[in-house]
Amino acid sequence: MVTAFGKIPLARYGMPGTQELSNGLRPLVPKHDAILMAHHGVVTCGHDLLKAYMNMESVEHYAKIALVARQLGPTHPLPVEEVRKLMEARESYEANKVPAMVEWD
Repeated sequence: MVTAFGKIPLARYGMPGTQELSNGLRPLVPKHDAILMAHHGVVTCGHDLLKAYMNMESVEHYAKIALVARQLGPTHPLPVEEVRKLMEARESYEANKVPAMVEWD
């Protein structure tokens, strides 16, 4: 999860269909591919529609794993230092880079 998304922040609540909702997302979208919206659900982004869709599939998959793990017993989160290392490694993963635009002649 850390290598795929880094952190998934929580956007503040906004009533559906209002500027308040989009204002809560605005500062988070440029830095995150997945955002949990308080009292709503998840929204994902990507460099194209397919990437945004696959990000949503990944978030749902990880959420199911986390739910089952908690149902089976106490979970043991990674130590902060290990999470930091994963965040640093994430920077170099090709899957997390925006593909270069290719112009066809």
